[in-house]
Order: sequence, then C-alpha cells, then structure tokens
Amino acid sequence: RRVRGAALAALSRLGATREERNAAVVASLCSMGQLSRAELLPLAEANFRAIRFDRLKREDLASALGSEGGGGLAARTQPCSLGACDAFLSHSWHDPEAPKWAALCSWARRFEAEEGRPPTLWLDRACIDQSRIADSLPCLPVFVAGCKTLLVLAGPTYASRLWCTSETLPRH
Repeated sequence: RRVRGAALAALSRLGATREERNAAVVASLCSMGQLSRAELLPLAEANFRAIRFDRLKREDLASALGSEGGGGLAARTQPCSLGACDAFLSHSWHDPEAPKWAALCSWARRFEAEEGRPPTLWLDRACIDQSRIADSLPCLPVFVAGCKTLLVLAGPTYASRLWCTSETLPRH
C-alpha cells in the first residue's frame, strides 16, 4: 500500500491542472493497466479536439448508427488545448435529437450572450477518431476534465446508459 500510494502521489504531480492529473490517474485505472498515467496525459493532449456550436447541425445529434453520420462531422472539429473547451457534451445517442438540440441551442444562446462568441464543445462522434475509437476511450476521463463544464442533455434513456453516467464520474 505504501509503495502504491507513493506511486500515485508521484503520478499526480504530472499534468497541467490538478483535475487533469486526477483524471489521468482514473484513466490509467480504466485502461486496465495497459497505459500509465504518464502515457495517457500526452495521448489525451495530442488527441483533444472541439467543435464550435455554430458548426453543429441538429442531425449531428441523431442516432449514432452510421458512426460518422452527418456530413464530415470530424472535419468540422479543431485541435484544442486541455482546459480550453467550454463544455463536454454528455447525452444518450438513444434519445430523440429534437429535445437535445433545443436544450443545446438554449444553452448555447445564453453562453454566447455572456461570452460574445459561440461555445466550443467536446462531442464524442465528432472529437474521437471513429477509425480508432479504442485508442481514445482510455483518455475519456481526461477529455471530461479538459472541458470547463459538463453539459448533460438527459433524455429518457440517459440514466439507463452506463456509458453516459460514467462520463460524469471524473467531475465528482
């Protein structure tokens, strides 16, 4: 226990912010030991992307079937520094798109009124390389921590989707 505690303490000193370092520790545990915290943080930093709200369309929130979906979604993203993305968008792909889109538009309008610019979002289908999903999944806790806020668009199936609820864990 003492050695494990010392190792975790040493690992927690790496990274940009305390939250990102803690998320990297969680991510290394989630990777079942395949990647260390020291490997995960640079991997997450290199692959972190965001999409501006004004580059999204309602149909981008439709069912995940067909992966990439609507018109080059990934091509509308941009590289982003950890901590610079405004919101991690958590939702269930099984919920209808219309209510999610309405809630997102309402939030984005308030954000833009306060900040004078459209928000940047982390959206899984857009920001994870769909041809290498497994490579990005261990980075998920760091991606959540790398956003300024967690925006949950909870529909009828959200709470029953383990993946959705696991996205909220790194913030607690």
